[in-house]
Amino acid sequence: MSCSNGDQTDLSPLRVMILRDNILSFRQMEASKRGETQPILSRPLLETERKKKKERKKKEEKEEKEEKKEKKERKERKKRKK
Repeated sequence: MSCSNGDQTDLSPLRVMILRDNILSFRQMEASKRGETQPILSRPLLETERKKKKERKKKEEKEEKEEKKEKKERKERKKRKK
């Protein structure tokens, strides 16, 4: 990370945890002001799960496509041999 003047700063793990805690506390305060019922801490987890699910689906679709392509190529090779 860098300071406002451009110098590099060394953030210890403790300072990072305190900063993270402050950010989460602020989010919770803001959410309670708006009356949101969903816990703030679960949002990143939900977003991560959605992202993983999407990636798995894309991977499966890609694998299916490749399998179909290979199957088609095998059929074509068989036809050529005959």
